[in-house]
Amino acid sequence: MKRLIYLLAGAALLGGFSACDDDKDNPGDFSLKSTLELGNITSKNGRYYPLVVEETKDTVYEYFYNVNDTLKDESGEPIPDQFGDPQVTVRQESYFSKKTAKLVRMKQVVLFSTEDELTIPITSNARWLAPEPRHILNGEAKDPWLLNIESTTKGGGDAFLKLKASNTRSKRTVGAFQSVLSSDSMIMYIIPFTQVGRNQTPEGYDPSLEPGNVPAE
Repeated sequence: MKRLIYLLAGAALLGGFSACDDDKDNPGDFSLKSTLELGNITSKNGRYYPLVVEETKDTVYEYFYNVNDTLKDESGEPIPDQFGDPQVTVRQESYFSKKTAKLVRMKQVVLFSTEDELTIPITSNARWLAPEPRHILNGEAKDPWLLNIESTTKGGGDAFLKLKASNTRSKRTVGAFQSVLSSDSMIMYIIPFTQVGRNQTPEGYDPSLEPGNVPAE
């Protein structure tokens, strides 16, 4: 298992990701460095949600593995358990990757309270992963209200990520986190989502940016 160092403080929120750093994942020219970009969010209800970068960091992966230790007495002999088998304890060790990864955290996206389907454009020359959103409250997993639909958990090259948000009658206190990463794990985006309460409008929402209000070129 491996995690971005920057995410360790939020491991309870985001968990770990598994991938192989040595895979050549570009669909075309394998000599090209992986690229991955996300466009602004549009919705089935005609909403417009800009994706704004909160921060970008260069970081590395930390790899975790278990080490088994056999308990021994003063003479160096294994100490048996009640069944006569050697007693073994397990401790976790880690080491850091020599490769540098790019982590992009977006500003929180605040959705309207009504049920909606969201579309996020993906521009990439590589294969990518979009695991199911994680729903966390006070470090504990909660029932999902934002779902990945149309089997868009993975793909390659330019594509669209599809999400479905459930209806809510009160402001969501459960955070939903959607990650999108190149499958070589060298680029990762994290998008935090929440919802306003019923009949409320997200603060700062600009209706003039809705697709139906944007003049055609």
